[in-house]
Amino acid sequence: MTRLSSTLVSSLTLALVLPLVPVPALASGPGGVVWNFTASSPEQAREIREGLELLSQNNRGPSRGPAPAASVGQRGNGHAAGIGQGGPNNLGVISQNGCNHTGTIQQTGGNNAYGIVQYGCGATTHVTQTGGQTGITYQFGY
Repeated sequence: MTRLSSTLVSSLTLALVLPLVPVPALASGPGGVVWNFTASSPEQAREIREGLELLSQNNRGPSRGPAPAASVGQRGNGHAAGIGQGGPNNLGVISQNGCNHTGTIQQTGGNNAYGIVQYGCGATTHVTQTGGQTGITYQFGY
């Protein structure tokens, strides 16, 4: 099996999520643009989780087996990432591409799933989940 590029996997994940979320929260300001998607139904949560599992497998590389519950993929330099988890069935995925990104996911309780995908330079995102929440953030820093 060949390793999929992070751009392809991120695009596939976004393609899965976009039709499911009626109106994403869009924020922009000095230095970047952010799209935040959160599931509003069990079906949306399942679709987002499946996309995050693909991204997690890509972060992992050519290893076989199930996707890890916490996964960080970094391409470029100057990145900082952390995932803290407490409780069952949590999934946290961070993908950083470019330079000088910071991202953290803190999950307590159970049945959380979240992904942070960062491109460009200098993006910062911190997410806290307390149980039964699902979402993904796409961030472009400049």
